[in-house]
Amino acid sequence: MTARPGFRRHLDTTIMAHRSAERLGLSVVTGINSEQMDVVCILTSRRGGLPWWGRPGSEVSGLARRGVRRLTIGWIRVLVTAVVVASVVLVIVLRPTAQGDPAMALEALPMVDRVTQDASYRRAAFGDGWSDLDGDGCRTRDEVLLSTVDRSQPYRTRRQGRCGADMVAGTWTDLYTGQRMTWSNLKDTTQAQAIPIDHIVSLAAAYRYGAKTWSEQDRIAFANDELNLTPTTAAINQAKADKDPASWTPPAAGRCAYATRYIAVKTRYRLPVDHVEKTSLQQLLRGCPRG
Repeated sequence: MTARPGFRRHLDTTIMAHRSAERLGLSVVTGINSEQMDVVCILTSRRGGLPWWGRPGSEVSGLARRGVRRLTIGWIRVLVTAVVVASVVLVIVLRPTAQGDPAMALEALPMVDRVTQDASYRRAAFGDGWSDLDGDGCRTRDEVLLSTVDRSQPYRTRRQGRCGADMVAGTWTDLYTGQRMTWSNLKDTTQAQAIPIDHIVSLAAAYRYGAKTWSEQDRIAFANDELNLTPTTAAINQAKADKDPASWTPPAAGRCAYATRYIAVKTRYRLPVDHVEKTSLQQLLRGCPRG
């Protein structure tokens, strides 16, 4: 019977398994698939001897010794790889993350020269008003109001078209001031205008620091990202406008929250900061509670 190519390789593997098992106090039950000429090995926990081809002095005992050396080297490589992987995982798990530390996240942001305006900026570059990116029938404004409403206080929604959660009334906390805002009928134009949704990192600032080169789809996604949106008052919204932390800061009660969210948005979109902006953010973070 002529063994197909590769049989000797299977035989070498079997010999290596036997020698290694013997050192570990194991035994190997060996069988041969007569059709495929493959060697099948099963490790058992009972110590036993080697089959005839692995006995000292047999014609293949030299193969066994070489096989053990190859297996030993192979296992060393496996163990080294496992140690390296485990070390990397341990470092990742134990290392403080920028995501949980705004000061670290700020340090990781790229730095650029300060740009105060870009004459080519147009609000339309970020889409035509609020979008319905998830296709549930509710525009981003209603989704932000619903996700930020104080659910410990009475609030009311209604179905409007395909949107099942069109916000009508509720209580919100202004991120910038910490003040509570209660509105009874947001379908009244006056009340609706009194609670605008503000972009924490303004669209104009994002545009001049990188969004100018984004695709239209990416700019629309940015304009409707709830991480960058918060309900506020008309007065705060007008005072902040498209300014950044270097040119506008909220009252003391909202400075930590503002800086933290601002950095989180810039981190998500890899938007750079300039030196003046970074210094202002560092000052705002000093007011954040430690630990």
